[in-house]
Amino acid sequence: MTVDERIHYITKGHYTYWNLIGTLREVEDHRGEVCYLSGGVSFIYGISSAPGQVSGIIGKIRKKELPGEIALLPESAHLLEAFLADGGFTAGTDWGMAKELQYQPLPPPPKHTEVIRVTGPDRLPACGAILNAAFSYDIFSLGDYQDLFYTSNVRFYLAAFKGLPVAACMTILGEDHADIAWVGTLPGYRGKGIAGALMLTAEQDALAEGIGIAVLTAFPAGFHAYQRIGYEKCCDITVLSYSGSPIQ
Repeated sequence: MTVDERIHYITKGHYTYWNLIGTLREVEDHRGEVCYLSGGVSFIYGISSAPGQVSGIIGKIRKKELPGEIALLPESAHLLEAFLADGGFTAGTDWGMAKELQYQPLPPPPKHTEVIRVTGPDRLPACGAILNAAFSYDIFSLGDYQDLFYTSNVRFYLAAFKGLPVAACMTILGEDHADIAWVGTLPGYRGKGIAGALMLTAEQDALAEGIGIAVLTAFPAGFHAYQRIGYEKCCDITVLSYSGSPIQ
């Protein structure tokens, strides 16, 4: 599979994730030349506008008619210079990564570790608490996690170390790709290969459902861990944050 093909799936995974988040309680998904969420989550996740239209988008951000957080995928990377020229944005970089899936025996999990797919709501609070704690902010409420759990293409996985839940993973299955949406391990249990064991289990389940590629967006802290289990960096995803003064 070529790099361009992998980027295609990374882009699909990105939209799969944000379109799903747009179905949550108190969140509204707006789709057009500027795709964004408002309400409980506020984020611009896709732009198909021309560079000459960026000033209009910035004007709406200043008026608080559009969110001030933006993800620029490779398809919209040509807009970056126009946004930065405004002087009101700061930029960070995440990475789009992909892995072609193949049938292979799962290696044994790390010592004292058990990995399970969550098939009932009783384990869901533990998954949510771990993911929220791992990222030091509430990604979703328990109600949101419950809504996601009962969505047909969402899977949750939980890892316990000596019986204590310490890591969790959420994946979303698209038509032809698996989006590894969230992976988190509690401090004190990192660096033991637990998150990798979770992801390998999720990948094999996706493969069993006919999916041949897994994609994810890597934050800097997790980049090397994903590389160790076979993910390859395919593209940059620039995240812009508006820090200028809004128009009152």
